[in-house]
Order: sequence, then C-alpha cells, then structure tokens
Amino acid sequence: MKKINLILILTTALLFSASFLSAQLLVNGIQVPEASVNNFSICEDVILSLNNDQVLTESDCEFSADFSKVQAGTNTLYASSDMLKVSSTTLDLVKIAIGFDEGFESYAHAMAADIDSDNVITTDDLILLRRLILLVDTEIPTMVKIGKLAYASEPFYGFDLLSDHTTYTFEDTEVEDGVASDIILISVGNL
Repeated sequence: MKKINLILILTTALLFSASFLSAQLLVNGIQVPEASVNNFSICEDVILSLNNDQVLTESDCEFSADFSKVQAGTNTLYASSDMLKVSSTTLDLVKIAIGFDEGFESYAHAMAADIDSDNVITTDDLILLRRLILLVDTEIPTMVKIGKLAYASEPFYGFDLLSDHTTYTFEDTEVEDGVASDIILISVGNL
C-alpha cells in the first residue's frame, strides 16, 4: 500500500511539474486599422519579444511564449518588424492632414501618424510620408507600434504622444490563466 501511495504521489508531482513547465503566456494582437483589401495584415511581420529575452511565436495574430519567462512584477513586450517598406497611400496623407484640423479617429491613428517616431505629430511626418510614398526615402525609425486596446476607441485631439510605443509593459498580476491583456498593433503610416 505504501508503494502505491508513493507511486501516486510521484506521478502527481511529475504531472504537475510537466504542466507547469508547458504553460504558455498568450497575447492577443489586434491590428488597427483592421486588415482589408488596401491594408494588409501585419501580424506575421511583427516580432514581439518578452523582457528582451524570448521571442514570442505568432499564429493568427495570437502571440505566445513560455510562461516561465514572465517575471514577478513588471514585464515588457518589445515590438519590432521585418516589414520591408511602408504600404501607405496618398489617402493616409489626407487622413493625417484632416487629423491636424479635426483630430484623429483614435489615439491609435495618431500613433500611426507619427511617422518619424519623435512622439509629436507635425508636418515633418507628412513630408516624410510623402517621401516614402514617392520612394525618395525607404526607411523610417519604427515600422510597427504597440499599445493598449483602449487606444483604439477614443478620438484624439492632440499632437503629443505618450511615448514611441515600441514597448508595452504589464504586471505579472495582470495575466489571468496565462492570458495577458489584448494589445493593438499599428503599422506606421497606415491610417
């Protein structure tokens, strides 16, 4: 009887250890604006890394990593991209110009309008976007930005941004059952 109990305890401990080791952190990415005929999906081109330590794998805009890489306290997702060029059009230029006068549809759109990633939306962004569309310039500092889901909902009437939005921080206590808060992914220049 003691042998059976010992085997049962060891089996339970091994199963618990194996399930703990295989736990995943899941982050759901939402593209803003949504992918459409004129706006391609960027999810497969976005690279997210957790605490500059582990690159998350992507499948249908859901990013995952080994949960053991989540640190106690504050964690940071770093966003980058291997996109080769901005896919903006003259319509995006017009939307930025309208945003100067009437405000932006959302803070997320303002993030996309900050082409030079200097945290301020100015005519310099319009000039740089025009140069990118005409292929005079081919590179910008940041191709993709990351932010809170709430950034996609409220109109934005300012010109100063909170940061360059290449990182997103969250607390380990915000992760429930391995799922972190939804994030938005923004292709710079695509409004």
